[in-house]
Amino acid sequence: MELYIASDSSAGRAMCMRVGVQRVKHLDIKQRWIQDKHKGKILKVVRIKGKENSSDLGTKYLDKRDHDKCCEMVGLHRRDLDEVNASEIIELEETQDLL
Repeated sequence: MELYIASDSSAGRAMCMRVGVQRVKHLDIKQRWIQDKHKGKILKVVRIKGKENSSDLGTKYLDKRDHDKCCEMVGLHRRDLDEVNASEIIELEETQDLL
């Protein structure tokens, strides 16, 4: 199995692929594990287009169209409250109680 990190940030990809902190501020040695894994060919750093980056769902303001597209990419689907039956609500409440 090949592991990879997909990023739409050229600066982020560059930091993953270099060795050491060089001129990067606030990068601690313990955070260099990605560089070590990339150097050891354990993971690959790849470019992804910004419009195809599902992580935007939790990191950026998105209009409804882009929000729905990101949700679809990660397998989330919108449901109307009318479609949810009482047993599902009870099940969700019980799950929350366990947390």
